[in-house]
Amino acid sequence: MQRNFTIKEENDLSECGLYLQMRGITDQDVIEVIIPYLIEHPKIFIVNLSSNNIGDIGAAALAKMNISKLLIGGNKIGTQGAIALSQSTTLRTLWIMENNIGDLGIKALISNTTINNLCVLNHGIDIHHPFHKAYINDMTDEGMTALNETDPLKRANYGREAGLNTFPSLERICLFALKQKHPQADQDLDQYLPEDLLEKLKQKKV
Repeated sequence: MQRNFTIKEENDLSECGLYLQMRGITDQDVIEVIIPYLIEHPKIFIVNLSSNNIGDIGAAALAKMNISKLLIGGNKIGTQGAIALSQSTTLRTLWIMENNIGDLGIKALISNTTINNLCVLNHGIDIHHPFHKAYINDMTDEGMTALNETDPLKRANYGREAGLNTFPSLERICLFALKQKHPQADQDLDQYLPEDLLEKLKQKKV
């Protein structure tokens, strides 16, 4: 049966954000409707697709879009979808709880030094609690250890375990460490970084 999913701007669009939670959206909808819409509306930088039926294909397509905040919890994204999202160069906020990304997907995501607000678990979830199994993103102690890692070099290196060939530059790793120490640095970089590094960041060369 063919679905007739459409975006209704009067209901779904607000303040540079596209809000499409709980709409039964599939990978096909992402490819055929959402991606073309985002291409036609480049000023949209927030996308909420929580509680839908999006899998790895839809996640991989969204990873290529120029959005900075993606809320995609409660879908059907697996390890490959998380790895695809980990290669985004524009995402700053990613909420991906209640999927099936596993330890490897978590490692790939935390290796991304541009994502400074990553949520893979809802507040209060215990990965060892038998009643929480559906909410733990297929995470084990290995994934939790990676998630709690604070050393930026170790976090960056997790990407190699996930099969990613790219490795962040030293400047990008230092920037990540700076943001961990000074959260406001993302808005006031000129107060913390030398001019040559600032210029590289503006040109997206790091």
